[in-house]
Amino acid sequence: MAATAETMSFVYKGKNRKGEKVEGELRAGNLSMAKGLLRKQGIISTSLKKKSKPLFGGNKKKITPGDIALFTRQLATMMKAGVPLVQSFDIVADG
Repeated sequence: MAATAETMSFVYKGKNRKGEKVEGELRAGNLSMAKGLLRKQGIISTSLKKKSKPLFGGNKKKITPGDIALFTRQLATMMKAGVPLVQSFDIVADG
């Protein structure tokens, strides 16, 4: 019975056997395994690091200038009405 290991994505830069610069992404269980995979492919890595995850959950929806305008207008209206800033953020976020 084989245990399934969680794999991570790594980003690398290096040189191949011909001396050409290469870069890419690979999946491995840990950093040591990633280095081993690159060696097997004949790549001498100059940079190898874990691929970072998206900062805000990877949502592909873009923030448009119209979204920013609407947000600032709503926030300004609440500030003029005397609503505290943190509470204003909560109200706008729920809307």
